[in-house]
Amino acid sequence: MSKTKNELLFLALGGSAEIGMNVNLYGCDGKWVMVDLGMTFADPGYPGIDLILPDLEFIEKRADDLLGIVLTHGHEDHIGAIPYLAGDLDVPLYATPFTAGLIRRKLEEAGLESEVELNIIPNEGCFE
Repeated sequence: MSKTKNELLFLALGGSAEIGMNVNLYGCDGKWVMVDLGMTFADPGYPGIDLILPDLEFIEKRADDLLGIVLTHGHEDHIGAIPYLAGDLDVPLYATPFTAGLIRRKLEEAGLESEVELNIIPNEGCFE
């Protein structure tokens, strides 16, 4: 990808042409922010498969340029992949208090609460 200064890039890794598995990237000046890290439940057409995770190959190749993950709300199609993928990305998570509570529970159940940095953004708050 070309790196044009001050150009805002958008890349959907999941959730655009489907219900579930929401993962979007916003990039500028070679740095990226991920919005949501969801999963989807498999339908009967995938026997033996319970859930499907997004393909993060694009951002995994640019892991040093990923600044963090912003979670919009607590539905599984927006936070469901966190216990499976967030630890590998090794970036901080940002969420409002209610959503952060749901995420914290998922991380505890997976034994990852000390491995993933979870930052709480106050309702109607902001971050830099």
